[in-house]
Amino acid sequence: RRLSCLRLASAGELAQPEATVVRMGPPPVEPDALQRLFCTCAPVRDYTGHEVARVGLFGHGADDRPILTEHHRGAWDLARQEAQERYRRVVASLEECVALVDVKSGRIVECNAALQRTLGHAEAELRNRRVEEVFPDYQQLLERWRGAEFGGSSSVESPLRAANGNLIDSEVTLAQLHHSGRRLLCLVARDITLRKRAESEREDHRRSLEHLATHDPLTGLPNRLYLRDRLPELLRQASAAGGSLALLFLDLDQFKAINDTRGHAAGDELLRETARRLRASIAGGDIVVRMG
Repeated sequence: RRLSCLRLASAGELAQPEATVVRMGPPPVEPDALQRLFCTCAPVRDYTGHEVARVGLFGHGADDRPILTEHHRGAWDLARQEAQERYRRVVASLEECVALVDVKSGRIVECNAALQRTLGHAEAELRNRRVEEVFPDYQQLLERWRGAEFGGSSSVESPLRAANGNLIDSEVTLAQLHHSGRRLLCLVARDITLRKRAESEREDHRRSLEHLATHDPLTGLPNRLYLRDRLPELLRQASAAGGSLALLFLDLDQFKAINDTRGHAAGDELLRETARRLRASIAGGDIVVRMG
C-alpha cells in the first residue's frame, strides 16, 4: 500500500523537513511494527532563491514511488506564487538599494524602488543595464567576494553611480543565489553619504584641535609643545644618520617697548612678519618654533 503526505510551511517554521504520515489500508500484523518507507523531500524556493516551503512524499519502496497529484502540484504552485509576491513586497519596501545581477551576462535583472530613487533612474532604465554602469567597482567587489578576505556574505564600502554621473558613498553586501538554473548575485547597497560626511567632519575637527594644541594661533608656527614632542625624534634621526642637529634661539630686542609705544596690534604684526621672514629663509627640513 502506498503512504503519501504533503507538508507545506514557511522556511522559518521548519528547521528540518517534517511530515505527518497517514496510513491508508489495514494496519500491519503487529501494531508496534516499524515499516521502512521511501521518502523524497524537495525544497520550494522563491524568485530570490530563498527556501519558503518543503514537500515530502513517502512510499513503501523505490518501486512504489508516490505521485505528485494535480491537487498537490496546484498547492505547491500557489504557495510558491504567494511566497514570491510576499518577498517582492518586502524587497520593494526596503530602504536599502537591492539589485539582482545575472553572473553570466553581468546585467541587472531585478531592482527595487530604493535603488531607483537613489540613482534617479526608472526601473526600465536599470533592467538589463550592465552592472558596472551602476556599481563602478563591480569587478573588484567580485574579486574580493571570491577571495578569503570577502567571502560568503559580507559588506564593503563601494560607490554607486547616479544618473547624473555623481558617485554616492555606499556600503555593499553581496550574496549568491540560484533561480531557475541561473546563478545570480544579490547586491544590497546602503547609502552612507551622511555617515561619511560625519566621519570627515570629526576627522577635520580632530586635526583642528591637534593643530591648535601644537601651533601658535598668532603666527601659525609650531609651539613649545610641538618642539617638546618632536625634538627627541629629530635627535634619534640625526644620531642614526651619523649627523648632528643644530638649535638656534632668536630673541627680539625691545619688543616690550614696541607694545608699550605702538600698541599690541603693532606688536602682533611684528611677530607675524618675523615668522613669515624666518619661514622663507629656512630649508625644507628645518623648523621654526615660537617658544613664547
